[in-house]
Amino acid sequence: MKIFSILLLLICSSKLSSQITIYQDIFNGGVTGGYFKSGAFNVSGFLDVNIEPSSTIRKAYLFVSVYNNPENRILNFNGVDLILSESDAIQNPFEVRLNGIIFQVANIWIDVSEIITPSQNSYYLIPPLNQPTFDEGVYTGYYLFITYENPALEKISTSVIISDQDAEDQVSYNLSNINYFDLTKNISLTLNSENFCDTLQDGSFINVNGTNIGLLGGTESTEEIYCAGISGAFYYQNGISFGIGNDTPNYTMSGNDGLANIESYISDNTSVNI
Repeated sequence: MKIFSILLLLICSSKLSSQITIYQDIFNGGVTGGYFKSGAFNVSGFLDVNIEPSSTIRKAYLFVSVYNNPENRILNFNGVDLILSESDAIQNPFEVRLNGIIFQVANIWIDVSEIITPSQNSYYLIPPLNQPTFDEGVYTGYYLFITYENPALEKISTSVIISDQDAEDQVSYNLSNINYFDLTKNISLTLNSENFCDTLQDGSFINVNGTNIGLLGGTESTEEIYCAGISGAFYYQNGISFGIGNDTPNYTMSGNDGLANIESYISDNTSVNI
């Protein structure tokens, strides 16, 4: 039986760090992810995903980046008010230095499975209104991750891994003890990051097992704030990865393309260095 693989790395700094695997699963179906980034501004928008028709939702999580120690706020997701609390962060905060200012950064992980409808592929998000500046504490950087079951689709393996260490000039994920890779099919790597600016002064090279697969930097669109960061929007099923928007399911990452197939760089079925 073949099991196809998708990895999602959630990175709330301009570099990568060590491994905290917070979700893994194997099932018949697919995986999809989409993002929206408002910074600390009163800007609403959509998170776009793709769910195969006739599927049922297995799990859906909304990830939110937390800077410093904001007070509790209300986030409206698809018409439902959600309470954001810094105390619900997944990991201990780690440090990010931006323009001489040190920020404490963490992630919130919200189960939104009951809010997701299999026939709906776009979700409207209204971030907390009238937030202060980043150094005073804000919620920002929203990523929606969905797994969907479908008996007509092949078995899939998925892993979600988050960053937890201070940003450095060069750091690595040594991913091990993760679900089995089928090296004959697409193994997709997608990133959700913040604080990537342009590629000239703040770009980050991404390496897989020592092979450079591209230079990331910039913003996803002209509608986003400068330095919003790079995220991969995608869906994956039957051993094939598909990009959504500007993300391309090829063997490289470049500019604002945060999605790549990495099976050709892997020789071990259960580990990889990013």
